[in-house]
Amino acid sequence: MDPQTISTIATTAVGILSAYLAKAGEAAAKKIGEDIYQVLKARLGKKPAAQEALADLEKAHDDTDLQAALRVQLKKLLAEDEAFAVQLQHLLQEAGRTETGATIIKQVAKGKNMKSLPTS
Repeated sequence: MDPQTISTIATTAVGILSAYLAKAGEAAAKKIGEDIYQVLKARLGKKPAAQEALADLEKAHDDTDLQAALRVQLKKLLAEDEAFAVQLQHLLQEAGRTETGATIIKQVAKGKNMKSLPTS
């Protein structure tokens, strides 16, 4: 997977995760966030630095430095594990098909000046 796609996936996932950790939004936002959180937690738990970055973000979800630290760890994992990258990409695409998920993704994209998720 190319670096730009990996960056887009990581940034979008961390943005949705941050919204979930803030418990912002309605039930749909929480469900979307919970799904992404469970996938990330399971995979990040296999790498101590990534696990620590997630634990730190859980304590201070709106800290942009902690979000960046998790994005770095997530990008490394996505680059190393194509199957995980595809799994997370599909999960984010599913989230984008809901009104709440699409809104969160647009907010993340606007804040990060990203392109929309690739559909391949």
